[in-house]
Amino acid sequence: MSTLSQNSFARALGMATLLTLGGLFSSANGQTGQVALSVAKRLAIHNPAFLEAAAFAPSFVGFFYSSAESDTLVVAVANLSEAQQARDAVLRILARKRSPTFKVLTVRKANYSLLELYRWLELVEHQVQGLPQVTALGVNEGSNTITVGVEPKGSTARVVMLMEDARIPKDAYTFETIGRARADAPPIFDGSPP
Repeated sequence: MSTLSQNSFARALGMATLLTLGGLFSSANGQTGQVALSVAKRLAIHNPAFLEAAAFAPSFVGFFYSSAESDTLVVAVANLSEAQQARDAVLRILARKRSPTFKVLTVRKANYSLLELYRWLELVEHQVQGLPQVTALGVNEGSNTITVGVEPKGSTARVVMLMEDARIPKDAYTFETIGRARADAPPIFDGSPP
């Protein structure tokens, strides 16, 4: 699944990156951006651009291309009243980076904020990753879900039970069939500077 190996946020910034895992608290309960930022820092979220966007618009979900060949960059938010703040934050972030090529920047409503998804991920992360059939786990901002990779023919029943016990909505997680990384696969980073 390409969304677990290279997310579309990274593509928008013009670099490959692995998904950042961690946990945040939701702004859906009216928390301010400052609270979201302090919680995000406490939980060691390693994506400073997402932290920045969530500080300006706590219902921020992410930004990504609408499709692989698209020139439309989508900024997703769970609360449309924060659309302008999220859009402005993304434009500020992109202005400091090598700007991606996009002709249209649009805002789309999502069901869950990135903060909610990471908070839920944090609730189940250790238990789910400990299951033998689970091969990957992360937040997919494009699908607005926690994505769980499972081995081919692996059962999802135990994962569903853990998600239900944590009261994570059924539409907030998805499954993908993803085999395990080979032990003899070449390393992602060879240790030499870029």
